[in-house]
Amino acid sequence: MAISIFTVYSQTGYIANLPGVSLTRPARQEIPYELHSQATVQEGQLVCHIPFGSGVPGEVILPGQQAAVSKDGEEFGKAVVDRQEGTVYERTGVTFYLEITEGDLQEGETVNIAITGETKAYPSAVPRASVHYNERGEACLYTVESQQGPWGTRFVLQEEAVGNVWPPNNDSEYVLPSTNIGKAPIVVNLEGDRAYPGMEVRLID
Repeated sequence: MAISIFTVYSQTGYIANLPGVSLTRPARQEIPYELHSQATVQEGQLVCHIPFGSGVPGEVILPGQQAAVSKDGEEFGKAVVDRQEGTVYERTGVTFYLEITEGDLQEGETVNIAITGETKAYPSAVPRASVHYNERGEACLYTVESQQGPWGTRFVLQEEAVGNVWPPNNDSEYVLPSTNIGKAPIVVNLEGDRAYPGMEVRLID
């Protein structure tokens, strides 16, 4: 009996000292976003190309969206999205065309454009707080794998690369990974300042 009590006490103490993690699942969330890129004047229109692999999800660029046009850090014109060709999921990327509504631009001139104040709901968004970057600079999520250990079930961190996240550089609470991560639970909060694949953790509410 003494051995059994000691074993239970040791197990309880060991688990209590493990870093705690909170889990969540990808879910439908509204994401505010901005799009900043360069565009070149061709035949009286602004032409912008978003390359494949940029992490930009579908339906970010829509006809009728307003864009501010700037150069050397100063806004001097406006444009409106006219049409697009291709999709961001094709290996050629997507090209979209904007009608210049304000400003005097010259053929061949390259300027900066900004589409701001947009919001869209995406079905598989994750909290920005759940994303970290590994030593190679890749965006990753932690998941938890259950394993059988000497004292029963143990929970171990696993790292999963998720490609790019959209939007990459604003204050949105949620982001959209460019790879399909399904609906598996992911780590959103982790106690302590150290985490690595294979680390044993305990689950908390």
